[in-house]
Amino acid sequence: MRRRRELGAFVNHWFAKAPILIVIALTLPAAAAGAEPLRMTDLQVEGGEDSWHADNVFRIGWDQVPAAPPLPRAALYRLFDAEGNLVMRTVRDVGATRSFEHLEIPAVPGAYTLEAWLEDSAGQMGPPAYATLRFDNAPPASPAPAPPARWLTTREQATLTIGHPGGPPPLSGIRGYAVSLDQGTGGSPCARPDRCAPEETDLPGGVDDDSIAVGPLPEGVTFARVVAVSGSGVASPVATALLRVDGSVPQLSLQGLPSGWSSGPVRLTALAGDPLSGMAAAGPAGPFAAIAVDGGSPALALGDSVSTWRSPESIPGAARSSCA
Repeated sequence: MRRRRELGAFVNHWFAKAPILIVIALTLPAAAAGAEPLRMTDLQVEGGEDSWHADNVFRIGWDQVPAAPPLPRAALYRLFDAEGNLVMRTVRDVGATRSFEHLEIPAVPGAYTLEAWLEDSAGQMGPPAYATLRFDNAPPASPAPAPPARWLTTREQATLTIGHPGGPPPLSGIRGYAVSLDQGTGGSPCARPDRCAPEETDLPGGVDDDSIAVGPLPEGVTFARVVAVSGSGVASPVATALLRVDGSVPQLSLQGLPSGWSSGPVRLTALAGDPLSGMAAAGPAGPFAAIAVDGGSPALALGDSVSTWRSPESIPGAARSSCA
């Protein structure tokens, strides 16, 4: 009889506790659901959020609040175009705990809005964070470099003026121009034919930063290679301008000198030649030849030759000539 009372008391005691255990078990998930969700903050676009990028693959880092631990179960993102249209549905990246290492966006130039958030170990979604991804791989049209129209000397510096690229500019605009000089070996002003780094952009002040001083240059023909560079660093096709340099004096010869005394007037002719820039007449600012006899007033003519007459008392060798 005593053993029955003890057994009944044990059973009554166990059932009296059981509802408490059940209540505790049911309240544990509610406590987990009330935990603070993981928040993604301070999205960091490698290369700069305000900069235009020539590649459509981005690396995005972020800060987490609260800081790790804990780690997220996954990081999620989706993408909108400049008009706010959804262009990429939600992507769930279970391997991203600190960054999206290779986030590829559509290969269409534009400024896209990235919306990203974290999922914690309980499946709760944190609030979204936003960043702008600027992509432009369109090359500008070629510029139009205009060298000096005349021949240069080996002692002077000249200005190369660059005509602006035609047509509408790329979305990223025109960063400036890259310029290189060579003696005919060809090539691009930049290490890559289709891209120019900021340090390779010789005129970085935009489309209107369009003139550069060159020289002194070696004698002969120097080739100026010029590209326009977009805001994302994409180079235009190369445009070439020729800079002609002549540092040698013209070659002179005299014709008409008699071998001895002359009994009549003598016609002396100065002939000039220049194998580089030539001596063809080109107006008052072009080549000319001049000749003077015995310190008299010089005779001058445009082009490569000039003549003068001298009376019979002329002494051979007394003529002086010059050209330019």
